[in-house]
Amino acid sequence: MSNADGQGHLRFGFQLYLDFSRDPMELRVTNGPIPDQRLEIVHSQLTGHLTWSLGLWERLVIFMDLPYTFILGDNLSDVGAAFLDSIGLGLLIPAGRGLGDLYVGARGVLYGTRENVFQVAAQATLTTNTASAARPQQNYLGEPNKSPNIGGWFEVLGTFNAGEYIRIPLNVGYKTGFRQDVPSLELGNQLTFGAAVQVLLGLDRFMFTVEAFGRTAAASGTGFGGPASQRLCRGYRRHWRRDLGVRQPRLAPDRHARLHDAREGGNHRRG
Repeated sequence: MSNADGQGHLRFGFQLYLDFSRDPMELRVTNGPIPDQRLEIVHSQLTGHLTWSLGLWERLVIFMDLPYTFILGDNLSDVGAAFLDSIGLGLLIPAGRGLGDLYVGARGVLYGTRENVFQVAAQATLTTNTASAARPQQNYLGEPNKSPNIGGWFEVLGTFNAGEYIRIPLNVGYKTGFRQDVPSLELGNQLTFGAAVQVLLGLDRFMFTVEAFGRTAAASGTGFGGPASQRLCRGYRRHWRRDLGVRQPRLAPDRHARLHDAREGGNHRRG
């Protein structure tokens, strides 16, 4: 989740964090040779992120995120894998770990600061298909290997500041994407949405957070439609603040964990 914050003029920040999901993608079989079973297509996924950000003036932030997936595995039996191949869904089986897609973007604050009850910002992100460039046969690391190999993500961000210790960010956006070459899987452009409750402690050095976010397919020519996926996350974050010298005065529910190491801001997420 992203907050509708600026960062201060020429203030630099970066984050290093790990994102782990258990059973983020399952397929329920209702008939066929293995009826009434769940196929754990993506069983475990561990992704590391390197992000940086730079504040310009008081209301503009530019940022970048480069992910790398260290673990991406299924929990399929030979019978389950053969069944997916027989119905033309063998491409759903994970093809291995690797580099993700590069995100470069900017956020502009339209109204409010941390001193106000409500803040509003607009955020635009350019996505580049670096995952497919590094590994053309990947299937969960990033977008498929299709021209023009770039996309966009446009979001409106809102943040309620309920006193000094509680923040409630709200995000809604539209993400362009590429159709996957998988039968019966409606993926492409997506409506994204999310909300969170963040509890700040220790002069903003500690944060406990609960996040719920998801996306739904935007079917071509028919408006928004298709399957939706949601995720509920619980996490803990600690910030280590340090002067870096570039500064002037001011698609199914899953069990999910996140660890952060953040320096001087870097309030960004991609996912």
